[in-house]
Amino acid sequence: MILKCGNYNVMDLSDGTVFNPQLLPIESWSWADVVSFLDRRIYAQSNKIARRIDQRKSEQTAYRLGLSDAYWISFDTNEKFSEISPYYQEFGTLEFVSGFVDPTLRLNGSFDKEWVRFGDFTFIRKVESVLVARTEVIAGTLATKLQIGDVVSPIFGGEAGWDGIVFIKNLSSPDKMLLDFGSVLPPNSLSDGYYISAVQAMYSQVGFGSVSDYVLRVSLFDGVIGNEDRRHNAGNWGFYKSVDGGSVSLCPAYDFNMAYSLEAPEHLLRARVDSIKAEGFTKDALDYLAEWKPIVQEFCTRHGYTVWTTNLVNLIKLLSEVR
Repeated sequence: MILKCGNYNVMDLSDGTVFNPQLLPIESWSWADVVSFLDRRIYAQSNKIARRIDQRKSEQTAYRLGLSDAYWISFDTNEKFSEISPYYQEFGTLEFVSGFVDPTLRLNGSFDKEWVRFGDFTFIRKVESVLVARTEVIAGTLATKLQIGDVVSPIFGGEAGWDGIVFIKNLSSPDKMLLDFGSVLPPNSLSDGYYISAVQAMYSQVGFGSVSDYVLRVSLFDGVIGNEDRRHNAGNWGFYKSVDGGSVSLCPAYDFNMAYSLEAPEHLLRARVDSIKAEGFTKDALDYLAEWKPIVQEFCTRHGYTVWTTNLVNLIKLLSEVR
């Protein structure tokens, strides 16, 4: 069995021979690291579609194929990525997922998700409560306005219940895949996402220099929208890896469904602020919040989320305190 990235051979899984170390998620990885990574890519606990694929894995011609990345296992060395990938094939026609919308095997979280295609783009289709879905759409739209995210999130649904449907643009492509640290690194690798240095440590393992400005902006935005999920969830931090050559680059922030329309508790804002102060980013943080304030205020007034403006003002207040 050959682990492939796109059309390139990466490792022979029968003996651990590495063909292209630069295409491994982490170049220094051993055979055991790769096997552990492949196991983490299948999340079959709460996602019923991923669970069904896992149960039928013996039937797959492209074992553990995902759409959020370009890694797959081939039993046929002549088989091409374009012949088996949902990026190229019509959804629902691949034999091993007959009758299903083609999913990625790595779709973590408690909500069922599917991949769908509109024109030349692929999207995650996610069913949530209407409240959560609407909040995710609004938060994703604001993130795009602040150049933090890149999300297209139409919502369909009623006034209450679990009939909200969100479509989120797939950030990966056949040439540039999104890898999340929840699959790349072992569990509990992110000790405390409040701290820029803790997140930097993850990015350093895959070849990044300083990403402090990016992490600061994402952390501040999470404070504005009341999102604590990224602090504990390494799967909500990620990066792009080129399928041709393995170069890495930053991706837009993603996954805002744990944002809340309620005011963020002061102790959570203070914890975020204390970490920013402790690592010497107070001035940069205040500069960003001052730049964002009129944009957030106008946007949130229009959409009825004025409490996010309150969160931003409270962040400025806490950051400006002299102790």
